[in-house]
Amino acid sequence: MRRARLGALKFPLAILTVWIAVLAVRLMPIGGAWMDLSPSTWINYLVWTLTYFPMLLLGISQPIGKPNARNWDCAGRQWKNGWVSGLSVISTIGAALIVYEFAVTRGYAFSTPIAVIRQMEVESASAGFAGSWISGAGRMLTPGLMIAWVLTIIGWSEICKRTLVVLSVATGVVFYQQVMFEGGRFYLAALFLMAFIARVFIARRNDKGRFWAVKRIFWLVTWAIICWFFGYVFIERYEQVDLAFVKAYVIWAANFDLEVDDEVLDRLSGDGSSVWLAVSMLWAYVTQGANELNALLTASQPDLALGSFQFPQLAQVLSKLTGFEFKYDQVLNLPKTGTYNTLYGASYIDFGHVGALIFIGCMAWLTGRSIRLLHSGHLNGLAINAPLLITIGVFSPIVSLVINLWPAFCWAFLVGSTARRRTAFRPVLKPTIN
Repeated sequence: MRRARLGALKFPLAILTVWIAVLAVRLMPIGGAWMDLSPSTWINYLVWTLTYFPMLLLGISQPIGKPNARNWDCAGRQWKNGWVSGLSVISTIGAALIVYEFAVTRGYAFSTPIAVIRQMEVESASAGFAGSWISGAGRMLTPGLMIAWVLTIIGWSEICKRTLVVLSVATGVVFYQQVMFEGGRFYLAALFLMAFIARVFIARRNDKGRFWAVKRIFWLVTWAIICWFFGYVFIERYEQVDLAFVKAYVIWAANFDLEVDDEVLDRLSGDGSSVWLAVSMLWAYVTQGANELNALLTASQPDLALGSFQFPQLAQVLSKLTGFEFKYDQVLNLPKTGTYNTLYGASYIDFGHVGALIFIGCMAWLTGRSIRLLHSGHLNGLAINAPLLITIGVFSPIVSLVINLWPAFCWAFLVGSTARRRTAFRPVLKPTIN
């Protein structure tokens, strides 16, 4: 038991390392210099940290039963393949609904640049457009692909080729929908990170077979491709609207607490300007959370969203069913809209300071508990959610991914509820012949 707890501690350490790295990179003048944070913001960071990590460790340290009631090895080949295929189909349907909504209902067709779509969507939201049932249903279904990949990675040895074909097709359809109509950066990053974390869970110290080096190269290449994709999105966005890189970056920086000096502008106008734009924008997106949280906390206190900020789909459903407006007016209440104001900032908008700490503390405890369960071999909804909750923790100093991932959280619990009672993530032992 003690060894299992110590093994699970690598995940809180990884989350803490990312938090420290984000703040350290913020100090590097890659794309400019961020203005100083107020003392109250630093205090909030400290309280947030002292809430999140103790609760995370508490969830890991609490005892759990032996993994003989529900376990991965006894879940059954048919059960694993059935759910991976089912979630793949569900996510494909969700992507198709969103494509239909944007391409047909909203009239963007398939040739409108994503930069134009995003701009028009912001204008529509500011004008009071509340969304539709079609896109809302699609956003509830597409996160099922994330859980399909987690199940695939963990149960890889029993996933058949037909299931992998279905999963691959679904992944291609969802990626197409994300890239063409929604940008897709966070979906792609969250999906890959969840798959990578699931792989870490099943890795063993002796996992150094003949393809060990190939596996490491595969993950490195995949990380490189994702970073390239992020940078390419920034470049293409401004090329689509024929906006010079220097002017585009200056306009963007003017909306933030970012001071851009001549050295940065020279890099954006000289040789390799597209590369420097991608690097500068990626740096700014990763590090803006602290200053956007600072802008939020130093502004006049907004009306509480009571959950409708991070769970807008539920607010939309309640509005449709009751006739009352539950959608949170970000333009009216927030100093800026669409910015990355960290997990604490999003929780503060929903529940206030005290409520944010309670919400984050509960999430941290659930994260720790899920890590311990999956690391010990249990199979239930919370164990399946371990990669998802860790991903939220990793991104929390940048942006709250709750708004993107909570439907996947529900899908994982649905999957876990169907596992057989006799169903542990123990290595499969070869049968012995007496």
